[in-house]
Amino acid sequence: MLPALARGFLEGVVAAASDFLAPPRCAACLAETGRRAVLCPGCAQTTERNPSPFTMLQGERVFAPYLYGGALRQAVVRFKYGGAPHLGRPLGDLLAGALATALADDPLWRIDGPIEVVPVPIHPRRLVQRGYNSPALLGSRVAEALGGTLVTDWLSRPLDAAPQAGKGRAARLRDVQHAFVAAPPRVVATRVVLVDDVVTTGATLHACAGALRRGGARVVRPVALCCALAENFPPGPQDGV
Repeated sequence: MLPALARGFLEGVVAAASDFLAPPRCAACLAETGRRAVLCPGCAQTTERNPSPFTMLQGERVFAPYLYGGALRQAVVRFKYGGAPHLGRPLGDLLAGALATALADDPLWRIDGPIEVVPVPIHPRRLVQRGYNSPALLGSRVAEALGGTLVTDWLSRPLDAAPQAGKGRAARLRDVQHAFVAAPPRVVATRVVLVDDVVTTGATLHACAGALRRGGARVVRPVALCCALAENFPPGPQDGV
């Protein structure tokens, strides 16, 4: 193995060459940025921290550190639908940094046992269409930050419901109620971080968390990078709001 000093020097050379050949760019507007910047200064000003990062949704205490708006919304849309898997690293680091601080104050998280990070799965057909699962890319950064393991085979989504975007509360709950399946129970009860990119009603995270608990998870913490405020999506005709 290379000495730490030599390894650090080589990593610096590789990073500098990468910046020269492909300068880092803003995740929203594509302007050139510093190496560790997710957004350029102008776009960063439109990013809002969630004033209530822990929110009760469908009976789940969901952690989402940012609001789904401004340039961060543009970045997430590019990441999720625009063929930009490389944004999983900077966006995942945003989530991981906020989450590590939040979990440090969570008494239930201090139990013994491994940490497993489980991304919300997508149907295989959609995985083929997109080429990657955005929650899994976010989850890989979360796992690294928490010293946990990314587990992508515990949850599956055999039912291919239509995309949730644009649907009302009742339709979202109905679509995902039985959409997710957990693998047979694991031998070791564990702490699980359940990762999604955006949470709105909490229907998806609630369905996934229930499947994980039935599959043997001892403590499940649902998290998402962003929270979309309820007024930003239309209610269905049967919602009464």
